[in-house]
Amino acid sequence: MITLCNARVVALTAARWQAFWEWPLMVGAVTFLGVYAWQVLGDVKGLASEVAAVVLTVTWAMFAVDYVGRLVLADHRWRWFYRHLLDLAIVVLPALRPLRLLRWGRPRREPPGSRRHPSPAAPR
Repeated sequence: MITLCNARVVALTAARWQAFWEWPLMVGAVTFLGVYAWQVLGDVKGLASEVAAVVLTVTWAMFAVDYVGRLVLADHRWRWFYRHLLDLAIVVLPALRPLRLLRWGRPRREPPGSRRHPSPAAPR
């Protein structure tokens, strides 16, 4: 039986934090990239779209938690923050969804039977 008097206290350090999150973040990165590319470039609708959104949110949250944890555990937080601006961009940019702009360059699919060109405007 462990009591407070004889319990071993393990300090959470930045090195332990990084060692704990290394593989989960690796799997999360590959998952995020695959699902994000599928969602942006594919024609995802319905339940698949909802599942993709949940997967992206969970993996993004993993990276956000890791970033905040490393910032909190840093000895010199402002110096760490300044030296890890790329990490901040990696966490923030997916939330802004810049790759959604790729959809604008993709040709639209016309429904069957629709006219390719709009009808001319009525004379004024």
